[in-house]
Amino acid sequence: MLFLGALVYGVVRGLPQSAAAAKPGAAFGLTEFAVAFLNEYWLHFELTSVLLLAAVVAAVAVIKVSKADHG
Repeated sequence: MLFLGALVYGVVRGLPQSAAAAKPGAAFGLTEFAVAFLNEYWLHFELTSVLLLAAVVAAVAVIKVSKADHG
């Protein structure tokens, strides 16, 4: 449900513009990356980390159930 809400939020808000796209030909250094990441992409990063954590927990649960059934 949370994922669906974040997806709707992203669609309504639109795709973010990066700092490099705003200044054609400008170098995109570490400082610009950090600012863009913390201001625009933090939600994407957090959602990805939650999704990966859920996948790891599900994989461990499947392995435990599989081992319990066979031994």
